[in-house]
Amino acid sequence: MRNFVHRFEHIEGMATPRAATNPATVTVVFGGDVYLNHRTMKTLKKAASAALPDAEIIEMDGSTADSYAFDEAVSPSLLSSASIVMIPDLQDVADDVIDAMQRYLKETNKAAKAGAAEEPTSIVIASHDGSVKGKKHVDALKKAGAHIETPDKLANDRAKLNFVRGEFRSYGRTVQEPAAQQLVAVLGGRTAELAAMCQQLCFDFDENPMSLATAMNYLDDAPEVTGFAVADAALRGNPAQAVLKLRQAIKRGMEPLALVGAIASTLRSMGKAAAIAAGKANAAELRMNGWILTRATQQVRGWSSEGLGACIEALAHADQEAKSTSGDPVFALEQAVELIARRGRPLVA
Repeated sequence: MRNFVHRFEHIEGMATPRAATNPATVTVVFGGDVYLNHRTMKTLKKAASAALPDAEIIEMDGSTADSYAFDEAVSPSLLSSASIVMIPDLQDVADDVIDAMQRYLKETNKAAKAGAAEEPTSIVIASHDGSVKGKKHVDALKKAGAHIETPDKLANDRAKLNFVRGEFRSYGRTVQEPAAQQLVAVLGGRTAELAAMCQQLCFDFDENPMSLATAMNYLDDAPEVTGFAVADAALRGNPAQAVLKLRQAIKRGMEPLALVGAIASTLRSMGKAAAIAAGKANAAELRMNGWILTRATQQVRGWSSEGLGACIEALAHADQEAKSTSGDPVFALEQAVELIARRGRPLVA
């Protein structure tokens, strides 16, 4: 098992290798996923500190800064001959600050070409949230010679899967495709948690590639994962195992309502897969990604539309019981799980 500190430092420095190798005078991190935007800023700051170890680090508030404050920040002071100026909200800065940044770029570039720079050049690192507000500032700085970093937006499942693979590669590891898919299914909407989970899995387990079983075991406290495991056991026709997993989750304090939602999502995917197979819709219309459609298509084989409908109704009843102050959601959930294990068929006397 590798040293944890080494791994943490590695991930902090992995986001922008090109910029980290040779920090630009002014860099703007533009848009992208919020977490990746923030992580890129931290990476650039670390690289700048390595390039200018004696530099003073100055944090500027873009909403209140003026051109005088910027000029003062990048100028030599009694504390240091150079500084690292961080502007985390470029979209909020006034026009005069952008004018000052453009002048600074022009002056430093001119001095560098002439070989006249006697003192280390201060480094400016700014972040823009990617919105329309202040977009003209980014364009102006780019035209003046600023370096623009654009983190991935992680706008779809493919991008999120690539992100997970990249996180594991950064630790010299690989991850099985089903495990990567499950991580995205559970944490894909929360990039910081997704990155932390990849890091923690690599820290806690020597397995290479990381398997679905390990990821599922590690994510056991997530309703999405537990609900998937319960539904999976039931869909394999094993009601006893499914009910056992359900009771264990409840005992650990997991809310029945969350489990209802997680199990219902599996059945909804099966319903969509059935509609696609029948030619009533297509994957694009139903917004189904490839691996979920493949899994749901396999799961729905042998089911009747009546059976699937009965199970969805049973889960709807469990949902009502969970929302009622006098209901018994655990019993209703167990009944629904057992019905799923029978593919919606009634008990035979």
